[in-house]
Amino acid sequence: MITNVFKKLTNKASVLSALFIILSAPVIAGEAPPFIPLNYDYNTINFTNWNEPQNRHWSWWNFEKFIPFCVEIGKGTTPTHQFGTDKKDLSGVRVSYYGREMSLEEFLIYSRTDGFLVIKNNKIIYEAYPRQMRQNDRHGTMSSSKSFIAAAIGNLVESGKINTADSIEKYIPDVGEGYTGETVQDALDMNVAIQWSEDYSDPKAEGIEIFKAEAMHPGYDAWKGGARDFLRGLKKGGTPIDGNTHYYTSNTSVLGWVITNVTGLPWNRYAQKAIWEKIGAEQNALNFEDATGYGQSSGSFVMTLRDFARFAQIFSGEGVAGNGNRIFSKKWFNTIVNNPNSTKYYHGATKSNWWYTHQLVINKKGGMGHLGYGGQFWYANHKTGVVIVKMSTLDNFAAADKDTLMATMNIVEIIDDVISK
Repeated sequence: MITNVFKKLTNKASVLSALFIILSAPVIAGEAPPFIPLNYDYNTINFTNWNEPQNRHWSWWNFEKFIPFCVEIGKGTTPTHQFGTDKKDLSGVRVSYYGREMSLEEFLIYSRTDGFLVIKNNKIIYEAYPRQMRQNDRHGTMSSSKSFIAAAIGNLVESGKINTADSIEKYIPDVGEGYTGETVQDALDMNVAIQWSEDYSDPKAEGIEIFKAEAMHPGYDAWKGGARDFLRGLKKGGTPIDGNTHYYTSNTSVLGWVITNVTGLPWNRYAQKAIWEKIGAEQNALNFEDATGYGQSSGSFVMTLRDFARFAQIFSGEGVAGNGNRIFSKKWFNTIVNNPNSTKYYHGATKSNWWYTHQLVINKKGGMGHLGYGGQFWYANHKTGVVIVKMSTLDNFAAADKDTLMATMNIVEIIDDVISK
């Protein structure tokens, strides 16, 4: 277990509740970004400032206390799926991060990791909570839960209710200019050309505006029709299709809209029925709706670290959850893995090639997963039985950086190799 870096202050700290409390942390020469003072006066964290870097360490696992339209995603009556234990020493695992080689323990600390769990063949190999998070706390998984789409849509395709070759307007006649002529498959593979920016440091970026429309940020009053009105207003353009992944959150949102129209259920309620009630979750998950009651599908499920692993086990099990319940067919799993339309993820910039397909990143070793804002990641390998989940709270302004993305994708492969020898 990693020693908790952040210590709760006592005595005089209580009388300074209106101030930011600076907590000490180990310093590495040349570290970037630096550790920042964290705000421990939780009464000052609200809907207007929850995503400021000093507030995320609390807000990202307390969404229900300030987001206006939170909904519980029920775990149902399925018994909690239990893990076995087979702890192993991973102290020899090394990864390059911000220009220096460091151990797994160091990487978890300096990548602001809140929870990290490694499972092989349903047994816990390694589990750590380096910061304030506890085992039973729910934490935002951000865009890493975009892959709920991959799990949920499979049965609708297999039953003939959705054809991935169909144009999106077949299922959403009023989808608007941006997605007219685009197919369901295009959206699954992040392979459309619309005017879009996912730069979260730019307040005018479409990636920020969609969160306003979804009532995740102030300004949702301007979107009376919620997320669907925002999606209808998107325009053609942007980066030409060139074989590389062009990561647009709106693709996932549109797919959630397709599922909503096909099933007649709000997207998050369909995800509850198709996934969450079946995997043996230990707790309800949390999701959000816009002001119209439309369930957010752009990726913001909130759950415990172990439930995150229970979700990822669906993919290591080729469609079967860890408790033996089938979530989607083996045929759908093979469709994902063998997708001929996959695109290079971030221009193939990682050590081994990762491809983007059906709202997942996939490598040639049998590993797959999805990254998320702030350092979230799930990884599952159907060939080795390894599942790795990571919850983090990056505190740079954009809550994202290439170094963390690359180091995370590299270290899960390294760990998989080490424990699968």
